[in-house]
Amino acid sequence: MEHGLNEEQTDKLVHGQALKFRGYLQVDKRSPRVWAESVTAHIVKMAKDKLQLTIEQSPIALWIKQQVERTKQERQIEEQKMSNHHGFHL
Repeated sequence: MEHGLNEEQTDKLVHGQALKFRGYLQVDKRSPRVWAESVTAHIVKMAKDKLQLTIEQSPIALWIKQQVERTKQERQIEEQKMSNHHGFHL
């Protein structure tokens, strides 16, 4: 599985091109690693000389946080379904 951006992908982003991406993303080694399925990445100019990587038009850290939260909620729903199912009834 692909992890992060390679040199060619990074070069495209730095030169202002949008990048379709599929693979694992994370902000740094301490942050969660999140699977990205067919997302679009851009680099956006912020204040003076500051660039920000965005995924689906959200800053990468926020996007990862949202994905982690969504996954957590999906797991909780699945666990609730499993605990509410007490076996077969005829």
